[in-house]
Amino acid sequence: MEHGIRIRTVILLLMLFSAVSYLHAQDYIPFPTSDAYWNEYRFYQGWCDAPDYCKVTYFIEGDTIIDSLLYKKIYCANPDWTSYIGAMRENDKKIYYWRGGCPNHVLLYDFNLNVGDSISYPTELCDTSWVYYHKVTSIDSVLLQDMTYRRRINLYGTWSWIEGMGTTSGLFYPYYWGIACICSTHLVCFYHNGNLVYLDETTMPCFNLTVSQPEFSGKNQGFDTFPNPFTTSTTIEYELYTICSIQYTVYNMMGEMVFYSQENMLPPGRHKITWSPGHLPAGLYYGVLRSGDRVSVVKLVKQ
Repeated sequence: MEHGIRIRTVILLLMLFSAVSYLHAQDYIPFPTSDAYWNEYRFYQGWCDAPDYCKVTYFIEGDTIIDSLLYKKIYCANPDWTSYIGAMRENDKKIYYWRGGCPNHVLLYDFNLNVGDSISYPTELCDTSWVYYHKVTSIDSVLLQDMTYRRRINLYGTWSWIEGMGTTSGLFYPYYWGIACICSTHLVCFYHNGNLVYLDETTMPCFNLTVSQPEFSGKNQGFDTFPNPFTTSTTIEYELYTICSIQYTVYNMMGEMVFYSQENMLPPGRHKITWSPGHLPAGLYYGVLRSGDRVSVVKLVKQ
């Protein structure tokens, strides 16, 4: 009897959790129109191979008018350059993408779809005369890194759409090169309004290529950070071998400087810097220590 009560209790709790998750995901979350960063890597056989692959950051900045309609500009940053690649707009839970140089826009997402519905994608970029279809297999909700539930549409295969973000396989998947290649894309992390929304560090750590690349090209050289992760403050301890001046800078994931400290003509030996981020939100930051021509980088995690 007691065993049966336990089982019924567990079932009721699971049903309650499912109901709460479903209710949390009921309010539609529109696609971002600013302050959004999709950080992903590409695999392209013979070009972007493991383990380094090719990293890119997509972000939104500014407006543009195309065929009398308002679009949001999309930029792509890689380690060498940043360029404007196209624009997006949302209408009635549908997200359209216009790629620079293409005569037509493409329906990238349709969050009105139900189980059994399909969406078509062009077989080749800019050519909508030949299409292939992806079918919705199930719809549920998912708890993301920012502790919010969002509606998730699962399509045939292993990829999904998440409201207000896009796909777990990258912003433009599967519309990125077409299907005539051995290639794929994968979303590592997604930030919106300064908050980490999605994180998958299975293959590589989260990154953001809008941060100045020369400053993040060095390896850690003789300094420690503790505690890390931290809640209120963290201490950076480093060693100098000659009289030297140092600069210590902390950046958020948008590449914005949130802390700066400079010490001139320090003697050789161990030195410390304490960083207390105060009101800054929890998430990922990068600490950059410069001493002469040496640049060291550490990932900082505020809980």
